[in-house]
Amino acid sequence: MNSIYIGDEFVAESLRYEDLIPEIERSLAVFSSKVDGAISQPVRTVVSIEEKNGRFYLMPVYSARGDVFSLKVIASYPDNISRKLPTHQSNVWLYSGTTGQLKAIIDSARITQMRTAAASVIATKHLAPSTCRIHAIIGAETHAQSHFEAMGSAFQFDEVRVWSRDHNKALKFAELNGCKATESVEEAVRNADIITLVTRAETPVLMKPWVKDGAHINGVGGHLPRRQEIDPELMISSVVYVDSVEAASTESGDILKSKPPSSSMYALETTIFCSMGMAVEDLVAANMVYNEFMKTTT
Repeated sequence: MNSIYIGDEFVAESLRYEDLIPEIERSLAVFSSKVDGAISQPVRTVVSIEEKNGRFYLMPVYSARGDVFSLKVIASYPDNISRKLPTHQSNVWLYSGTTGQLKAIIDSARITQMRTAAASVIATKHLAPSTCRIHAIIGAETHAQSHFEAMGSAFQFDEVRVWSRDHNKALKFAELNGCKATESVEEAVRNADIITLVTRAETPVLMKPWVKDGAHINGVGGHLPRRQEIDPELMISSVVYVDSVEAASTESGDILKSKPPSSSMYALETTIFCSMGMAVEDLVAANMVYNEFMKTTT
């Protein structure tokens, strides 16, 4: 078996939310059921190269469905900005679970963006109010764009608002997507039914008094211990859900810094989905891309 490389152009052509979202939902259900041997996924490993201000994140997983093993490797080098190089580079290495042979190396920047947004759609589908009119997006980078597109594919909103620390970025985002840029987070989230946080904040940007009872929040940017997007008082007073309890208990800055209690869900309670971003989501998306690519070779 000869391994192949699949670049971002083909990923963009082949991966669609209408196909990806149900596949991610199915994989999350299997993962949560904890069926022995169905999905084997350890918590990600971080290898730091302190003198270079670099980190490698390693995310392995095996899925019995499809008999596939994948390893996503993410290189994070913030100082690459001065070198005019990407600060983040990532690929998914896809292997046969039967033979261990490498099947493909796939550029995973877009996969990461799309699978993360797909997971937020799934959480929103199950946790958000039955009527969702207003969506507020906090942040205006690549994950904001993928969440705008994914949420738009699944829900019909009357209004979408966006806020960024750099207001010019919010204005550009709003112009591109036909939504409203706001001057403050408070203005963006006022009476919002769904709030999606996609920032790199290390201190809270979303405060409890601004959020209406019964709203649903997708916390995407707080997946590292040093990160924190959500007011601890809001975390403590809401019902918090995670995609992986094991990962969230060691990696989620919002959870580690606020320690929200266990709770049952009531109709008027605010819900929060703390997205950790799981390797099985990468595997599902990468395997879909690989299968589409193989169709072009026959």
